[in-house]
Amino acid sequence: MQNDFFRTVTDTVHTAHPFYLISRFERFTVTMISDGSISLQLYQNRELDEVDLGESNITTIQSDPSNEYNQQLCEKRAKKFSYCFIFNYDKKNTDGTPDENWNKAIANKAFRQCFSKGLVYAPFDSLMRFWRGRKLIGREEYTQSASDLKLAALENPEDWECWYYLGVACYLGGMYEEAKVAHANSKTLMKKYGVNALPATTDWYWMICMKLGQPEEAAKALEDITPDMPTEDGDYLCRVLLYKGVLKPENFVEECEKNCKNPERPRIYHLMLTYGLANYLHYQGRDAEAIPLLKELAESPDNRALFAVKQSMQDLDAMGVSYTVPAKA
Repeated sequence: MQNDFFRTVTDTVHTAHPFYLISRFERFTVTMISDGSISLQLYQNRELDEVDLGESNITTIQSDPSNEYNQQLCEKRAKKFSYCFIFNYDKKNTDGTPDENWNKAIANKAFRQCFSKGLVYAPFDSLMRFWRGRKLIGREEYTQSASDLKLAALENPEDWECWYYLGVACYLGGMYEEAKVAHANSKTLMKKYGVNALPATTDWYWMICMKLGQPEEAAKALEDITPDMPTEDGDYLCRVLLYKGVLKPENFVEECEKNCKNPERPRIYHLMLTYGLANYLHYQGRDAEAIPLLKELAESPDNRALFAVKQSMQDLDAMGVSYTVPAKA
């Protein structure tokens, strides 16, 4: 396993657990490698089955047809899955009683700061950067979030999620040109790897173009959006179909809610659809209709971390319209 953050080569030996029913090996060794030249040497010595190459090694091998590895190069494929860490603050034991040890640990701020502290030892770890960036969006620290997510995206350029949330952070932080590039990359990778989330990144790209005063480009981004396209985000699909003119603003939220594809989160679905409608009305010059919807979102007593709520507050601030943030927010 290659890891460029370690200065020396270290070995960790793992032995088979005596209670495992099946074990192919009695033990195996995980080697942490300092740089690409060492990993290539290990590959040449048949100590590694595969190796990631840097630009200089790739150029050397590709430019020489007689190189023994010239015909062994292949494109690195992105993994078709992502990682998600969700903290459970109320973990139960098998008998239904609270797991006091875990619940006390997770309530400790220092325990939750593992991502930041882990980056001390592996400062370019893309996964830790990604998840800290995601957490910083929730705390409205958009510039710091964008910094983490940009580094994660550069470390793992084939990961569409890194580019997607970089675009979100940049948009919410007012960095629209950067957000536009990020969502363009996200959309390209979604298409490349067959990710059913095109409506979501297209929605953000449309909003970015409208913010930048580029309505023609915003409309062009909607060209490949169709009502029957596969998607995991029914709320985003409804919104982009509204922008495209396929759906009408009259009774938009109510009609889309009837076809909610995720019945476990109807409230979030409602808020997302409401913001999409309000945003559409705003760009149609119908602020008298948009502002009450934005205030409904900005003053929502729940789901305060939802992007739609944060965007509504920003939009009202830009319009100079006051609103009341719930006391518990």
